[in-house]
Amino acid sequence: MRQRAVRRANQDRRQAPESAATGRTSQSGGTGGRGVVGRSEVSRPSALPFDLPEASSCPDESCSIATPDAAKLCPGSQTIGLKVDLVTVKALVNANALRHLNGKAYRFCPAPDCDIVYFDPTASSIFRKRDLGVRVGQKETEDPVPLCYCFDFTAADLRRELAARGKTEIPTFIAAEVKAGHCACEVKNPQGSCCLGNVTAAVRSLSLER
Repeated sequence: MRQRAVRRANQDRRQAPESAATGRTSQSGGTGGRGVVGRSEVSRPSALPFDLPEASSCPDESCSIATPDAAKLCPGSQTIGLKVDLVTVKALVNANALRHLNGKAYRFCPAPDCDIVYFDPTASSIFRKRDLGVRVGQKETEDPVPLCYCFDFTAADLRRELAARGKTEIPTFIAAEVKAGHCACEVKNPQGSCCLGNVTAAVRSLSLER
């Protein structure tokens, strides 16, 4: 009798894990269960708990975002203007133009085929070539074409030296003077900055013409 009870207890212990496993399988694989998806099944995301906002449509042009660089564009050439100090504009416009200087944030238009030199869109202020007391090298095609305003070098000077020697020391001379602090580009050069880049570009262009 006692041996039979022991055998019965051993059988119950062996059957308990199998029953638990069977129960878990039925829970995971049953209809509507949240168990592991079978290999042949595709998991589909549930619906979002909120509605996505519809894309707004605005037929009015006032809804469009303004171009960040719009204020930097020359009203004539649509070229991005180079920022210049007010002292540059004051130093280079002629007496009549100076009486109409009412802008505070002028830019220099480097486009060679544009007559506008300085512009300030916020003040609706524009100065053209005729309003300056100097020739603007970037906008001139006939001699004299100024290149270095501080030390008075023109395109003709470069051309003569290249023709005579096959090279020119003018850029080296200008660089040495700039390093020595002898330049005054902010009040002499219409673009308000060092001319050395323009001189180097002119040397390259004239060398290709030879």
